[in-house]
Amino acid sequence: MALLFSMRYLITCLAFCLPTYSSAQLDSLVLVSSTTIYFDNASFEIRADQAYKMDSVLHTIQKSEHPRITIQAHTDQVGESTYNEILSKSRANALADYFIANEVDSSSIETRFYGEEQLVSTDEDQDSYQQNRRAQINIYRPKPILWLHGKVIDSKTDSPLVATVFFHSKFLKKTIMSDSSGAFKIKVEKDKVVGINTTLPGYLNSKKMTKTSENILKRPLIIKLERGDGRWLEGEVLSDSGEYVSNANVQMNSVLWSDITKTDSLGGFKLFVPKTGNISLDIIAKDYLIGMRSLEVTPKLFKKPIEVKLPRIAEGKKFDIHRLYFIGGRDFLLEKSFNVLPQLQAFMEVNQDQCIRIDGHINGPNAPKSQVYDPDHDLSVARARRIYRFLLSKGVDEDRMAYKGFGNWHMVYPTAIYEDEMAKNRRVEITIMNCAEIAAMPNDSISPKTSLFTFVPQTYDTYISTKSDGSKKRKSVRLD
Repeated sequence: MALLFSMRYLITCLAFCLPTYSSAQLDSLVLVSSTTIYFDNASFEIRADQAYKMDSVLHTIQKSEHPRITIQAHTDQVGESTYNEILSKSRANALADYFIANEVDSSSIETRFYGEEQLVSTDEDQDSYQQNRRAQINIYRPKPILWLHGKVIDSKTDSPLVATVFFHSKFLKKTIMSDSSGAFKIKVEKDKVVGINTTLPGYLNSKKMTKTSENILKRPLIIKLERGDGRWLEGEVLSDSGEYVSNANVQMNSVLWSDITKTDSLGGFKLFVPKTGNISLDIIAKDYLIGMRSLEVTPKLFKKPIEVKLPRIAEGKKFDIHRLYFIGGRDFLLEKSFNVLPQLQAFMEVNQDQCIRIDGHINGPNAPKSQVYDPDHDLSVARARRIYRFLLSKGVDEDRMAYKGFGNWHMVYPTAIYEDEMAKNRRVEITIMNCAEIAAMPNDSISPKTSLFTFVPQTYDTYISTKSDGSKKRKSVRLD
């Protein structure tokens, strides 16, 4: 007992006498390596069988330029929580002291301690306890940041244009506007591939990919926009009870260009659209379900303002994500459906107080009702999961979402014989749910026997440039 008391006193002293290390700005850093160190029960000493790992980490730190180190320490669930918090801090500080003793700058180290809050396993056996008695050491290097300068101009007149410029890569998503001289600038990480999408009503979309090398950044990036042949389309957005819906986002997409605007106080909007062809209108407004319209552009369309009615949000209401369809027998989306997902993302961002269940469906006409854990039912779960993971990757809180598979239980066309009918059966629906219910709802699982639907990120071909003569260039892009 005396030995145990002495050990606890020593842990307490070490935990609160060692320094607290400064916090690193991890959003401007790149992860170099991650190593897990394991400890004995109630101990913060570095074990002999873990010493080689520490030597390896030290070698990585010493050969890295301006490294930043984070140490995240944990304990098992045995003992009092206060004691475990102190023990985890002692473990973090013990590893930090090892590096400092080997001439690593203390200001480059950050320690974090979690006690028993983040268990790897909740089982109560010795193997699980050992997994939880751990510390994770992450080494980061600074991202080399440079300024990318550019200018947006008319392709024929070279006149400057005030346009929307969207930058995107794995770690960058930012929209800026060019100024009255057409100029823009943005900080980017060096030697990375960045996509640049430029839009302006009345002009064809511009999509470019560039590598942010020093040679490219030495001169301004010139983006030339080509005028489209179109005209103005007017409309109004109303609630399902006939009230004006103001400040709603209205987006138009066509093959060659897109336009976006907001409704005024009387629900009115005005968009520049092509004179012929097909367009889609997507309307997002707070407290309303998504409004989606597919329209054929003919002279008749412009004779009077079009009217779009939005249903109000209410628990239990369902809505299809129109144009969001899947490849037969797979959980991969059809290419024409890729531009629909951002509308669902926007809906979740505008309606932060709403929670949803994502319902997956399959095409199984004239077939018996699918059974849970059958491969065809698993497919419906996998389709719902893909949309869930997309939203999760875009920052939507997992407590606001759940996903569930419904197999062929609720087909739009139960006796489908034509491909367009079958495509509409391969879909997801969104059900508005009570947030407390969603937070407590488990997601459906897929049978381990159905290996086909083990999650695989989807990659697809996208157009990175489109000219008025119809010529296109493709590039492979990851969806999730």
